[in-house]
Amino acid sequence: MTNMDGNLPPKLQSIIEDFQLSEGREKLDLLIQYAEEMPAPPDWQGQTGVMEPVEECMTPVFMQAEVRDGCMFYFIDVPRESPTVRGFSTIMLHGLNGLTPEEILKSPTTFFRIWGSIRCSPTNA
Repeated sequence: MTNMDGNLPPKLQSIIEDFQLSEGREKLDLLIQYAEEMPAPPDWQGQTGVMEPVEECMTPVFMQAEVRDGCMFYFIDVPRESPTVRGFSTIMLHGLNGLTPEEILKSPTTFFRIWGSIRCSPTNA
């Protein structure tokens, strides 16, 4: 399997390998599975202004990052009505949570390109 310059964190590498081994509709099903695994937002998320909106996204996505014991932890909230965005967000959570900021900065920002095309429409899956 392809590892971009060997800089992918192990959890993210494992997720990408799962997508690379999947074909056609399996990739979309795997993405939907990740969407269903998105953890509920923490209790403090309900407080006004705690999570930041992701402005560039058409879907209402809210995110917060914090550092604990030198490691990054992300909290993301995406509506259930947007399963693909939820799926990609959950992949980020699974792949990057618990890493140091340095490890995250070494990760290629184009990692999503190496797992192969995911067709989101049932008519072209």
